Amino acid sequence: MKAPLLFGLSDTSNIATGNVGVGNNSEQISVSETGSVTTGVGSSGTGVASAGSMLTMTYNNVVWPWTLDSFSFDLGTKTSEDWNVYQSAMTGDFGIYGDNHHLLTKTGVGYLDLGMTGLSSVTSVPTTGYGTSNGTAHVVAGHSYAFKLAGGAYGAIEIISTTVPVTTLRYKYSASGASFN
Repeated sequence: MKAPLLFGLSDTSNIATGNVGVGNNSEQISVSETGSVTTGVGSSGTGVASAGSMLTMTYNNVVWPWTLDSFSFDLGTKTSEDWNVYQSAMTGDFGIYGDNHHLLTKTGVGYLDLGMTGLSSVTSVPTTGYGTSNGTAHVVAGHSYAFKLAGGAYGAIEIISTTVPVTTLRYKYSASGASFN
């Protein structure tokens, strides 16, 4: 809270006023009129999740049915999917699965390996050169990846670690173009 209410100590001009940490590189928590909560995007549905937004994605290739996590940048949500999910039926924008941390992109979503770079240094991404992956590509710890999404939106991730069966990453999202500033 920027100006917490302490009865008898706060004047009315300082009660619940102002904004803290609101900006393109600040993680934001939004609550809609219906009560749904999202993180990483502004209340209008646009904005950028901070480069520090952590996420762990897991997969299961031991107990049938096998599963993998997929992630949706615009919603900021992770969903457990059937391992054999078709790219067109995937809930999220991408998924990571298998002991080699294979990358699977949803139909219409492109990815680009940005190489060994930290996500905090990724302030904009290219608008061309994206490919798709049906699971043949794999992610590498220390690399960052850009994603070209539908409607002119972009996402980016940095792979922090790859351990079986968990991939730990940071992400950020831009609903309005290839710039994250």
